[in-house]
Order: sequence, then C-alpha cells, then structure tokens
Amino acid sequence: MLGARGLSQLLRAAPALRRSLHVSAPKNGGVTVYRSPPAHPPKKNLIAAELLGGFVWFWIFYRFFNDYEMLTNEWPYPDLSQWSDEELGIPPLDEDD
Repeated sequence: MLGARGLSQLLRAAPALRRSLHVSAPKNGGVTVYRSPPAHPPKKNLIAAELLGGFVWFWIFYRFFNDYEMLTNEWPYPDLSQWSDEELGIPPLDEDD
C-alpha cells in the first residue's frame, strides 16, 4: 500500500523532473553551458593557483623536515617536580593578601 502510493507520486512528478533537465537558464549574466564545456579560467588565475599550491606544499614539507618532533613526539618531556614554585607562578606560603 505504502509502496504503491510512493510509486504513484513518483510517476506524477516524473514529467516535471524531465522538463527541468532540458535547458540550463543563464543567471546573473552567466552563459548557458548545456552540452558544452565551461569557459577556461584566465591564465593568471591558473598561474596563481599553481604558485599558491606549490607554496603550500613547500611549507608542509619544510615544517615536516624541520619540526618532525611534533609528529614523532621525540623531545624530552620536562620533569615538573624539578620546577620551583616561582617558575610555576605559585606565590609563597608566607605571603599575605
């Protein structure tokens, strides 16, 4: 019963769905790209994208090469019991407020 109702609603909506797929209307001054490839971006945008992507990968590999300890956790962990109260920012016990 429920499946038949859903099927009948789908069959009623099918012509409207097919009708909207035939044409892409231009919006806000754009061009219609139905069955044709979109326009190529300007060459300066391609060059800028390549340079930015190259810089990002350079920065990732540079930081990995110089700060690999962040990923491998290979630095000595400080022993907090060796720190003084002054280094930890704890006021002395005899100080009155």
